Amino acid sequence: MSITIIIGPMACGKTHHKEALKKHFKAKRIVDDFDGRQVLKDGDLALAHSVYDHQNSVATIYNFEDVAKLIGIKPFKFKPGRPG
Repeated sequence: MSITIIIGPMACGKTHHKEALKKHFKAKRIVDDFDGRQVLKDGDLALAHSVYDHQNSVATIYNFEDVAKLIGIKPFKFKPGRPG
């Protein structure tokens, strides 16, 4: 196993699609709103808004939009001033 971090802007659908992401990456646990301070363990899938300088230099980092295309889920398009 390994640590996977998915990066994407707020309201793009990371949390909404977390179970599909977990299944695709065969993750044991989801860490939502990852900000670089949490300790990630082998098998974790972290969902984050940006790349953080953290202790998880062994993590594989993916862009949410790229992963969404790969596994066939649709990212949300956030429009400022309108509910997500």
